[in-house]
Amino acid sequence: MHTPSIPVRDAEAPAGQRPVGASVPSGLSSRRGRRVLAGALAFMTTLGGAVMLAPSASAALSAAGPIDPANNFPSYYTDANGLQLQICQDGAPNCLAGPEQIQDVHAAGGDAEAFYYAADATTTTFAVHLALEAAYAADGPNQEVVFQRTQVTARDGGLVANAVYKVTDPYGTYTCTAEPDGVITQNACRIETTPVEGEFNRALGGRLGPFLTLDPTQPAAPAGYIGDNTTPRKVIGSPTGFNAFRVEGPGLTGTCPDGAGGTISNCEQTDLFTLQGKIQPGGAAATLSAGTLDFGDVPTTPAVAKTLTYANIGSVPVTVNSVAVSPQPSAFAVTGNTCPTAPATLAVGARCTIDVTYTPEAGKASAASLTITDDTPAATRNVALKGSNLGVMFVADPVPPASLAFGTVPVGATSVEDNVVIGNSGNGPLTVSTIALTGASAAHYKLGPNNSCTGTPVAADGGCEIGVVFNPTTTGSKSASLRVTDSTGKIVNVPLSGTGGAADTTAPTVTARVPAVNATGIAVGSNVTATFSEAVTGVDTATFVLRPTATPTATPIAATVTNVAGTNRWVLNPNANLIAGTSYTARLTGGAAAIRDASGNALVATAGQPLSWSFTTAGTAPAGDTTAPTLTARVPAVNATGVAVGTNISATFSEAVQGVSTGTYQLKDPAGNVIPGTVTQVTGSNRWVLDPTATLARNTLYTVTLTGGPTAIRDAAGNPFATTSWSFRTVV
Repeated sequence: MHTPSIPVRDAEAPAGQRPVGASVPSGLSSRRGRRVLAGALAFMTTLGGAVMLAPSASAALSAAGPIDPANNFPSYYTDANGLQLQICQDGAPNCLAGPEQIQDVHAAGGDAEAFYYAADATTTTFAVHLALEAAYAADGPNQEVVFQRTQVTARDGGLVANAVYKVTDPYGTYTCTAEPDGVITQNACRIETTPVEGEFNRALGGRLGPFLTLDPTQPAAPAGYIGDNTTPRKVIGSPTGFNAFRVEGPGLTGTCPDGAGGTISNCEQTDLFTLQGKIQPGGAAATLSAGTLDFGDVPTTPAVAKTLTYANIGSVPVTVNSVAVSPQPSAFAVTGNTCPTAPATLAVGARCTIDVTYTPEAGKASAASLTITDDTPAATRNVALKGSNLGVMFVADPVPPASLAFGTVPVGATSVEDNVVIGNSGNGPLTVSTIALTGASAAHYKLGPNNSCTGTPVAADGGCEIGVVFNPTTTGSKSASLRVTDSTGKIVNVPLSGTGGAADTTAPTVTARVPAVNATGIAVGSNVTATFSEAVTGVDTATFVLRPTATPTATPIAATVTNVAGTNRWVLNPNANLIAGTSYTARLTGGAAAIRDASGNALVATAGQPLSWSFTTAGTAPAGDTTAPTLTARVPAVNATGVAVGTNISATFSEAVQGVSTGTYQLKDPAGNVIPGTVTQVTGSNRWVLDPTATLARNTLYTVTLTGGPTAIRDAAGNPFATTSWSFRTVV
């Protein structure tokens, strides 16, 4: 079977014959009997060549014209844009065949063929040939066939033997496999429609279509043609929006743009094609510069604009009837249109532009359609519009593929909470939908109390945290994952690792304390500290308290209790200075709900390390103090009216007092209900403030009560404050 190479554009063929290197359809020969292919896919499998991955985004061609009685071929083929191309056989330079007519070459016994359409592109290593071709199945009458062909070659070699290369052209994506000697020869990577004599509609269902035409920025084609058949130029018309030829694979040293601002390695690409095609006279046809306007993922501001070019590529003027975006309302809008308004027409060869602006909606992907209607056979053209403003979730810490490692934790114990940090590298807000623990040992892990990832979207370039604790119930290595899913369905998995160790049965103890047991001369501004033998929990103002030794059942001295970060040391910091020359007792309380370690073992006392100890402050205690503290100022005043509903209540005493708390300093409504609030001392003063939790009611009589007594409000010498009450009314 005769299988010569694809057309060579710079070699002139004998008149009426195919140019040097032109090919006949696979399985066909004018010298032999008829051989009809079982189908394009079967043919591709036989060659071990092209495998389709992503077909054309639209129907290839729409119609074949009436049969030309002079040659028994369709007089033209029409694409989805209404562009009609006839057999191009005018000879060089504009056509690959001619000027001798195809039927005359066939009648004389020659290998006759000609092209309705051809588009060729080359990179450093590869060439692609895209064609709609007319030929003959065999000698004699009624042997006319038309077929589509896609063919990729790498004739100079240099490829990795038997390697697979990904090819993307204006009509989709497929793969080609290099031969053992590192080349791709003429027949090694082809995609064709099935050629059957007289069944010309078979060519409509191929992958090629619509026909490519010159980009509006390029010099115009010769009148009546889609290209000059000589000069590589930029094109438009790809149904996928990719008006280029790209090959990716091993051994290639170049890079290609990925369309999103990045690059693709091991790649070759060109956007220059040599076009051949002769326009059928009298036809109305138009084309668009893109079938899709993809605005990408962009910030919400500023709005992004793209321009679409509409070109009259037919042989008569065209009327543009309407240009509109649907559905409405939409994030897309037509903001500019230079196309003539009907009944005005766009002249043959003229172009106009349509500007579309995208105003992103925060956190959303948007899609719409730009519809253009005209009086060409295509009538309606739809351009897909898409864009987004989405978050892009990634794991910021631990940096993948590292795990959140907890080390060895005793069985039954709970580790310190550790946090996974989720980042948002996108342009829009990130919404975390679900958080889950997965894997064989997921039951040994728990989500911790810290979770800032759900409930509120994570801003662009922001982050959030998810706490995890390790709580092994058996010994051994435990592996699991923290699975985080966002609103787009994207999932990230963070490995979790830890080992369950032998159960911890050792109770924590106190290893150091300041002031020391029975210490004297301690400064009145000192803090009290306790250091434990291991990390503990449950240390707070109820389990670590300080009281005057003389009043062991009195309300503890107001203070804060905090942990020194990274240590087992805890600090009790009194809100006010202690009284000089006075003995104080600190007490620690252990228990299942009090001070305990991670395994739940309660704090215990040991010999020489009791859980309570006393010390005495420096100086001399006030001698012979028998004077009870009194109230020197109060706000609001007694029987005050028009008091703001957001007012705090304050009481100032004649001397330092103790025992002031929410039990001894209360605000009540007319029904006697206690109004919740907090009680604090103003640092460095004898003034105490009651701050109601909620705003007070208007025009309401409230009563304040300060309760004194040996275990209530009193001074350092134990002199009790006389219980005092007063009332005020809030503003109407």
